[in-house]
Amino acid sequence: FFWIFSRPDVQPFLGELSPPAVMGQPEFLESGGPEFPDYPLFPSANPSLQLDGKSWLAFDDPGDQSPLDFATGEAIALEAWVLLESIGDDQQMYVIGKGRTRNEGVPPEQQNYALRIRGAGGLAPPSFLFRSNPEKADFHRWTSDLGFETDGQWHHVAISFEFGSDQPPTAWVDGQRSGGSWDMGQSTVSEPPIADNAQLWIGSSMGGHSGSSFRGRVDEIAIFRRQLTDREIQERFQCTRPTTSLAELRNAELPGDEVVFD
Repeated sequence: FFWIFSRPDVQPFLGELSPPAVMGQPEFLESGGPEFPDYPLFPSANPSLQLDGKSWLAFDDPGDQSPLDFATGEAIALEAWVLLESIGDDQQMYVIGKGRTRNEGVPPEQQNYALRIRGAGGLAPPSFLFRSNPEKADFHRWTSDLGFETDGQWHHVAISFEFGSDQPPTAWVDGQRSGGSWDMGQSTVSEPPIADNAQLWIGSSMGGHSGSSFRGRVDEIAIFRRQLTDREIQERFQCTRPTTSLAELRNAELPGDEVVFD
């Protein structure tokens, strides 16, 4: 699954998936995505998807054992470019997730997997969520130690994990590798993740609950059936935009006969 939002006709990017049902009023923007020159791998007018916290896209699962289903011993990677407009502390906004839709006739908490962004005191770390045992509330939530600033700029996030492994997920935020921690449940070896025919949603969950719905823009959302590598991520994230982690000095503040290191 890979979608760059270049056009509403998404079939060339989705393989077996049919075009999505559009819920609410998401906007397919002709520009406003990560763009050149700040993001040199993108064109100067790059499309993106605008979500208002009340809208999402819903894809039907093609059926049993589809490319969207995962089992113990199989790896998953979730990746996206995101621009947040706002997020509250401890809020969990869905970028992409399968299950937990609250659709009629579907068990309400069947979370196959999800990539979410968590609000954490001005930072926004990516978070990975899945459920293993449908008979119990066995949710497993892992949150990255590293997050990006909620500064209204584009950021790149990705998470890789092998279901059933005793090794934790790996996250990347703006090209930097990050560890994290299981803050709900833990990795499970004995039980596989839930794999049913629930829909795949971009931008929301739980029936469109406002607390789970994305506010901002997204681009280049991808699901892989393998682990990602540091090299791949570093090749995809290239940014020339100044970062607030480095102090900028005005010309008048620069010493005339010294070299300044930061």
